[in-house]
Amino acid sequence: MFFMAGLPKAFIDHYTSVLGEENAKIFFEYCKKPLRKSFRINTLKTTKEIFFTSYIPADWEISEVEWCNTGFFLERSDTSVPVGHLPEHFMGLLYIQEASSMIPVEALFWGHENKDFSNCIVGDIAASPGSKTTHIACKLQGKGTIVANEISSSRLKSLYSNIERCGISNVILTHYDGENLCSCLPETFDFLLLDAPCTGEGTVRKNFDALKNWSKSDAITMSYLQKKLLRSAFESLKEGGELVYSTCTLGVEENQNVVEYLLSIYPENVEIIPLIGFFKGSEKSITKEGFLHVFPHTYNTEGFFIAKIKKTKSLQDKSHIPPLKKFPFTLVSSKEKEAIKNVLLEHWGWEISDDIINNLWKRENEIWLLPRHINMIASRVRANRAGVHLGTWYNEQWKTTHECISCFGEYFTAHVRNIEKEDLKKIITGNNLYDQEEGLKGEYCLRHKNIPIALGKMQNGVWKNNIPRTLIL
Repeated sequence: MFFMAGLPKAFIDHYTSVLGEENAKIFFEYCKKPLRKSFRINTLKTTKEIFFTSYIPADWEISEVEWCNTGFFLERSDTSVPVGHLPEHFMGLLYIQEASSMIPVEALFWGHENKDFSNCIVGDIAASPGSKTTHIACKLQGKGTIVANEISSSRLKSLYSNIERCGISNVILTHYDGENLCSCLPETFDFLLLDAPCTGEGTVRKNFDALKNWSKSDAITMSYLQKKLLRSAFESLKEGGELVYSTCTLGVEENQNVVEYLLSIYPENVEIIPLIGFFKGSEKSITKEGFLHVFPHTYNTEGFFIAKIKKTKSLQDKSHIPPLKKFPFTLVSSKEKEAIKNVLLEHWGWEISDDIINNLWKRENEIWLLPRHINMIASRVRANRAGVHLGTWYNEQWKTTHECISCFGEYFTAHVRNIEKEDLKKIITGNNLYDQEEGLKGEYCLRHKNIPIALGKMQNGVWKNNIPRTLIL
């Protein structure tokens, strides 16, 4: 049949037997349909109301994503410039994300809408490129600590770029095999997301070649890794903590069977939290166990699987906790805190909060705002990057960083320069700006509609652009 053209026969036969002929026919048809574009508003930088009032491009037509109140499907009449090259994306106001991949983080925090996350540690075990880490950050709103782990060194760079662009201050980046990371942090996490490596059947609408060499044996082989990862992730969860296991694949071998394996290992410690009623329409994809098993035709998205798990009882086996390592930062002294408070107030008009001042650390002449739980995490695993580098002392002169501008520039009341859209386009492509107004000198926070864009240094009528090269469009 025409709708089966290009799909492997083994794949067709398998899912026809799983879904039945009529449902399978619809599924195969959707496999060839273009995937709808979608994005999520970054509530660390703006709100839905402000975004729609002040920033949404005129040609955008949007509709809500059912399971995420900051997620939207997108139709554009002008596609000559990709969304990722628009100023709104550079400014960190939105994150381009496939709609079904928003489900895991929403499920992780479902039922905790009014919780104070200040003392919580949240893990993202396979974090790159950052869609779920940045989503978690929006849920926490700067509170608590996020440990975002990525095994690939090249993907770690893109993960950090997205964290920096979105103005996130409470992330610890680690570079470990997921199983090894969790073994170093037993009973540590309050919330944990394991979006596991998988065969990717659910991504067929984005990458049709994902099924080119499909075989059921690949799914079985992949499940061995997933079982190890899920077991170690569960062991690193605190008693009473909650974990979401998710994949972007469709077969039970990598989904239901993996969760059943965990239940067989720890029958007295695992509780499945059914996702019944999680969002309007969730009954279309709910399984008998209470998992969500989303096929591409269910909601006209990519395919996804989501299981929510609670640790009801401690495993009480901490024999493999590694020895503490020396943390290469020291807390800022009371005298240094006053100096930092004064320089930020005098130059930027920013009166920093006690929550920030009490989490300032230094490394040589660098001053960092580090997440609340940094000492405990970084004494057990190596942190590749953490928190925000606020600035550096050079011969008693303070030099502010772009990171500081991105995360906190909205609070500055002095040395602020608002720029128009045409100048914004120049800045985000790496160009300098010319400004002949007299009396301007030194460092300024360049903002567009009150959103911090860049650190500009005025020299002889020119705003020197200090945006990191990794963020330039």
